[in-house]
Amino acid sequence: MCGISSSIINLSNNFNQKLNTSEIEKFVKNSKYIEALKKSKDLRRNNTFVKLVTEKNNAYRSKINKIIKKCKDIKNDSNFEIIDDLIWTLEYELLRKADDLKKIINKSKLFICPNAVIFIYHLLSEFENINYLESRGRDSASLSVSFVLKKKTKLKNSNNSNKLNLSINKISNNKEILNITLKTANRIGYSGENVENLKHILLSSNILPKIDFNFVEFFSILTHTRWATVGNVNLHNCHPLIVREKDNCNFYSMNGDITNYKKIYNELKIKNKINVDKKCTNDLVVLNEIFKKNLLSKLKGSFVITKFDFKNPKKIFIYKKGEQGLYYSKDIDNNTIIASDVYGIVNRSYKYNVIKNNR
Repeated sequence: MCGISSSIINLSNNFNQKLNTSEIEKFVKNSKYIEALKKSKDLRRNNTFVKLVTEKNNAYRSKINKIIKKCKDIKNDSNFEIIDDLIWTLEYELLRKADDLKKIINKSKLFICPNAVIFIYHLLSEFENINYLESRGRDSASLSVSFVLKKKTKLKNSNNSNKLNLSINKISNNKEILNITLKTANRIGYSGENVENLKHILLSSNILPKIDFNFVEFFSILTHTRWATVGNVNLHNCHPLIVREKDNCNFYSMNGDITNYKKIYNELKIKNKINVDKKCTNDLVVLNEIFKKNLLSKLKGSFVITKFDFKNPKKIFIYKKGEQGLYYSKDIDNNTIIASDVYGIVNRSYKYNVIKNNR
């Protein structure tokens, strides 16, 4: 059992939209705590963090702190659990997360602009998701982020990307499609260690300052945490499987097992495919040929497969078969979130749908 989560982020936001805290304050004053909590959760949006990170006088932060103080001053109320949730949302999910964004932005030496703040917000949310989902498996983990940029970067393509703990893959035409994939693998470890490793790999690489976020028009993030059922624990077998081709690059991740992959491996002569990592020994190795030849119906087992490629840079293809869990939601900014478990969604949305049918 593994865990998958993903975010597909809309950057066509209106950064001047009004963020109303007075309504929350009014609900608290009138003891309408459920309504206040709902409105507070609606503040978990791109524009909130752009404002909290970029404003100079902390006026918006002060308004939120004022509501927190009023909630903490409420005594002997039967709605104490809702009030505690309200305080948590405002104090931890908004203010403390904004502080974490500032720390990452400063540590990575990023130029502060709205797109950079939004990227770091969703990056940290996806790191959280790896921690939430690693109870499903934690012997390896990855985070793969893909950008569509209107301005080309000077970053260079990596060689043998699938075996690296940090790889860069890009194609540049009128726009640049850029992918940065982070991997870590270690059978023995402690809870949260994989995220610590991935963060260290990213921040020590000095890659992010080389991206001009003012020219990012779209990005998606795909994470995976693995429990190895097929193949050894190493970077070669860490999802996603990266398959580089002349005019494309494909990224495959999966939760579940393809039970007939060895038969398919032999039938399609995968061993002779020079673009597939020969040291990858898990069941992902058959997927590139399966997708190229449209043979998904041949796959047996229970699984959720995700595929991202440079020819469709604003989409993530999902194929589900069997009983593996898959949840889908939209956050308040209409960004798409998917996850193997509801815990991979609730940090940004309180609504979700269970995807039951095969896709």
